[in-house]
Parts: sequence; C-alpha cells; structure tokens
Amino acid sequence: MTDIEIQPLDASLAEAAFDLASWNFATQSALHIALDARLDDYRAYLRPTFFDDVNDGLSLAATQAGTGDLVGVLIVRDFRKQRFAGHLPFQQVYDPVTALFETLEADYLQDRDLKTGEALLVDMAAVVPSHTGLGIYQTLRREISSRARSAGYKYIIGELTTAATQHVVVAKLGHRTCATIVPSDFVHAGRRPFASVTDPPTILLTEETL
Repeated sequence: MTDIEIQPLDASLAEAAFDLASWNFATQSALHIALDARLDDYRAYLRPTFFDDVNDGLSLAATQAGTGDLVGVLIVRDFRKQRFAGHLPFQQVYDPVTALFETLEADYLQDRDLKTGEALLVDMAAVVPSHTGLGIYQTLRREISSRARSAGYKYIIGELTTAATQHVVVAKLGHRTCATIVPSDFVHAGRRPFASVTDPPTILLTEETL
C-alpha cells in the first residue's frame, strides 16, 4: 500500500468520488440492482445527500501516489446527523433501501443511546475496479477509525451489503455484528422489493468500539 495515499475528501476530488460511488452502487449493489437502478436517475437522487455529507469534512479519499488519481472513497457522517430534509429526485424508487437501513438502525438503537459526536456511520465505500483486492477498502476503514478516535468518537458503525465488505469488517477487522436483516424477506409497502437478493443472504449492521 506504499503507492496509495489516504487523505480527507475535499472539493478537488468530490466530483470524481461522486462518479465512483454512484456508479458502484447503481451497477454493483444487489439492493439497487433489485430496484432496477438506472445510473443517471440514481445520480440525480444521490447528489444532494452525497455532497451534503462530503461538506462535513469527515470523509476520506484514497489516491494514487504521484498522480493523485482517485482509487477509493469512504463517505461517512455522524450517525445522529439529521437526514437531508429536501426533495430528492426518484426518492420513491429508492425508499425501500432507506427503509431497510432504518429498520437495521432501529434494531441497533434498542441497545444504544447515542448522541451527536459519539458515532460515525460509514455510509458509502467504493474502490475503482482496477484496484480491488489491494487492501484499499481495509486501509480506508482503519484510517477512519483512527481519525474518529482522535476526534473523540466512541463508535464506528457500518451497514454492510456485500459478502466482501462483511468479510473485511467482521472477520479481518473484528467489528461486532449488532443487527441483521434478510433482504429477501424484507417487506416494504406491502411487497418484498428485495425478494431476488440472495447474495449476501443477510445485511449486517456492525459496530467498532474505539
């Protein structure tokens, strides 16, 4: 990892980070594929909340040393940050994803009474396809834990929607699984929007105590 640099995600990299993260979730996420996500529509939906979170200054970028090219991104926000209140294009399409995560979080909060400044949520993560398997995601997760600890946070929370991220965060980093949900069984507005999702068989909410 000597050729990769980790730094705060600033305005110079924000658009590249948005392109990478939105492409990754619209085309690779089982939950979004199940909702027949279209990249342009998803980008219109995601843009307001993405840049609202980036402007908080907590997110990280991984860049190629020497060139400065973006190779990975970690979007984080305070877990107790108020949700974006404005209108989101195509919001109805992606409401099932929001509802699933809200169900996970409600389950988790039965055993936690968190205040602002106590927990960071890893909201999105993506690595460019040519750099997967090089440990960039794991490095970003370790770095955000270090920075959060220095900033006085007590916990790092993650909602893990792929088998690969679940393996890294639970098996390698040792984070605790606090809530689970079977996406294929999840009911929203009287239907099962993720009935086709079998990989991963469960979505996890995990916690690291800092």
